[in-house]
Amino acid sequence: MNSPERISREHFESLIKGFFKLIGPKSKISSKGLMFYKFEDDLYFNEYYFNGGFIIKEFFLDDISKYKSGVNISTSYELFTYICKIIYNKIKSRVDVIDDTLDVYLEKEDIDYGYSEIFKKLDESNRIYKVYLLSNLISLRNVNSVEIGKVTVKNLNEEVIKDLPQNIEKCFSSAVSKALAESKYLSPEQFLQEFKGRVILEISVEGYHLNKEASEVFEEALREYKRVFSYLSVCKDFLGNVELDRYNIETEDVKIFDYGIHNEVTQIFYIYDKNQPKFLKIINTEFQEIKLPKILFIINKDSLEKIKERCCLDNFNKIFQNRKKYDEISEKITRSMDWFYKGIIEEDRTNEAIALFISLEILMSAKPDNLSSLSDDLAENLAIITKSGVEDRYKAKKDFKNNIYQLRNDIMHRGKKISTLEDSSNLKTLRTCIVWSLRWIIENIEILKKDGKYKTAALKEYFEKQKLK
Repeated sequence: MNSPERISREHFESLIKGFFKLIGPKSKISSKGLMFYKFEDDLYFNEYYFNGGFIIKEFFLDDISKYKSGVNISTSYELFTYICKIIYNKIKSRVDVIDDTLDVYLEKEDIDYGYSEIFKKLDESNRIYKVYLLSNLISLRNVNSVEIGKVTVKNLNEEVIKDLPQNIEKCFSSAVSKALAESKYLSPEQFLQEFKGRVILEISVEGYHLNKEASEVFEEALREYKRVFSYLSVCKDFLGNVELDRYNIETEDVKIFDYGIHNEVTQIFYIYDKNQPKFLKIINTEFQEIKLPKILFIINKDSLEKIKERCCLDNFNKIFQNRKKYDEISEKITRSMDWFYKGIIEEDRTNEAIALFISLEILMSAKPDNLSSLSDDLAENLAIITKSGVEDRYKAKKDFKNNIYQLRNDIMHRGKKISTLEDSSNLKTLRTCIVWSLRWIIENIEILKKDGKYKTAALKEYFEKQKLK
């Protein structure tokens, strides 16, 4: 064994021995007021066992570069449980009576087997999955489907269910209702009957996923779903606030509960694994706080045409489907939209303002030179985008610095809270600045090239040239 592999093997052995001390007959496990939980057969473990997934990731998987960013805590817990059980089965196959903690029975071959299986299990799971969100937050009227970024939004109808597996896992309100159910699956026809009128958001994601956990595959899909809602919110704000040819994208408020996912109707996430083609599994989001918008976006043929024509949907899709090609500029757009989303779902107005300021600065800051401040640079760039003519731009710059940027400094440096009508008005203006900026950059993506690459330097150069006109 080479040195890194030997060290990795030793870490794994140390971790497994430590956790197998926590598994055994109740009489052999340290209690100290801790709760006991069933493991397998007549064996139990105490609460410390639940740290296993975190520790396996933190002190073992994170030392292996290909797993560090691709395997999250949820997958690590799933993997930890699997490895403990397969090692236990090897012990059980040769030991008739287990009357002590499992570490007593561990042999070198058990550790070797577990060590090889942990890599085999992960590497076999690394493939392309389809992740679905069954949602009531978008309604497609006289439109069958629409592509937004990397996500396809589809009306749940007879055509869509033709592509779904024959066994679609049911969503149960409790473990009791699941236990009492005659069947744990719906056929595609039953699925359509139960959820007709809702939409399915679909995306393909490559990565590590083991069972039904909220893996990094799920997390990546969720990030892309949020960008769909962020983009639709940008479109609604832009089309509803332009001076000429104003258009209102129809929306409805969605009621919320005070628990679980913040939505009246449960948003159900599914995952499809081509290695199990007959099943569509529900991703377990029980321990995830997933904040989704409280708005239903209603998209019809007319509004979709407006979005395509005036909110640059084709460019948006091009950028998000080829983010590597669009390099630094696509990263600015992506991060800006992520913070814009945080502003959308934030209930505290001051926290909303912080998220929106970060969104704007990520997008429009273009590394000012030593002779200008960040506030000057930001204000001038925004004035160039939103106004024409020297006087109008000068006024817009002053207004931004004196009102919007001053609000930022008061919040960030003096702990101010959004409380007055003037604050609310400035917050609305801030949001408008982001919307106009996002739309402008998406529309003008092809002019933001320098040396053949889409760089922040090209954005800076563009504004510098505009200031000399």
